[in-house]
Amino acid sequence: MIKMAWREVLSRRRATAGLILGVSVVLLVFLAIEGLWAGVARTLSAQESDALVVLPKDAIGFGSAMPLRLKQTLRGLGATLVAPQIFATRQAKPGEPILLRGVPLDNGSEGLRRIIAFEMRAGAPLERGDRGRIMVGAEVAMSKALAPGDAFKIMGKTYIVKGIFATGYLSDSEVWLDLDEAQRLLRSQGTVSMFSVIGPPGLAERIARRLDVDVIQEKEVWESFSSTFASLDGVMKLASVIVAGAAVLGVMNTIFTIVQQRRREIAILRSVGFGRGAVLVYVLSQSLFVALAGFGVALAVAMVFLRLMRMEAAGMTFTPVLTEAGILRGLGLTLAIGVLAGLYPALRAARLNIAQTLRGS
Repeated sequence: MIKMAWREVLSRRRATAGLILGVSVVLLVFLAIEGLWAGVARTLSAQESDALVVLPKDAIGFGSAMPLRLKQTLRGLGATLVAPQIFATRQAKPGEPILLRGVPLDNGSEGLRRIIAFEMRAGAPLERGDRGRIMVGAEVAMSKALAPGDAFKIMGKTYIVKGIFATGYLSDSEVWLDLDEAQRLLRSQGTVSMFSVIGPPGLAERIARRLDVDVIQEKEVWESFSSTFASLDGVMKLASVIVAGAAVLGVMNTIFTIVQQRRREIAILRSVGFGRGAVLVYVLSQSLFVALAGFGVALAVAMVFLRLMRMEAAGMTFTPVLTEAGILRGLGLTLAIGVLAGLYPALRAARLNIAQTLRGS
């Protein structure tokens, strides 16, 4: 019965090609949303770290400031490492925001690695005493076509790219410079956006009791950013599911037409011993064939399209990635389209009145 169903579908090449194209467009949109959200989630995920983040009370992201003098207070509360940092989003050019991070270089690049794990892709890391130099993340280097030794202007001041680093996270969309230089550039001397601290157990509780600040794990900061995108992801997926409903109706209409045109053949098959289950398989096979063919086309296009796609928002660069989980969810939607589109025509065909159909023909 399955071979018969495939022959039936292939005999209607134009109609089948149109249906496959329609289904593939729906599934391509779904896979693109899956890939985009997976890229956002990966970018905003945090590295595994023992560091705590100290932020101003009830701060939203890194937009608030706190006095640099808290560094000594945090050391007095038992922190073995206190790393003040400053974050800001500024325009490199009109319409081209970049993420700036002022990092402490008191202990050179090795001290910096205790705060943020990174690897150098090209050039050398910043060291204590570097002035007028910056490190750029891999995503920034790619989007701006930067290499070590290139000049890069930020807020009217020209810096030389000393190295290109990668973390695999949001930091790849950042530009790093010495904390003192960042404070002068941003006119925020004496203030920072946050402190990264490492210390003995109970340090977070001591800091929270003594100071009017929020003390959280680093990953919780990025999870708050992820939740902002999660609602948008849900809306986009809902839209794709609604469009998938239209695809179901399109495939159902064609399969129903095939069943109506093949009523006599189906009745003859039933009369010579084929049961209702065989008829169900015959009809459902056709809708599933169309849906799976559409999934194959969509997956092939998505694998090429997502490699070329990049999205930038507020200085952050997101590279979509098609995960196994996303592919499996796409396959699940495909099977749902195939079954839902073929179920009603299949039930109608299985319940066909054999004698009446043969007399009528």
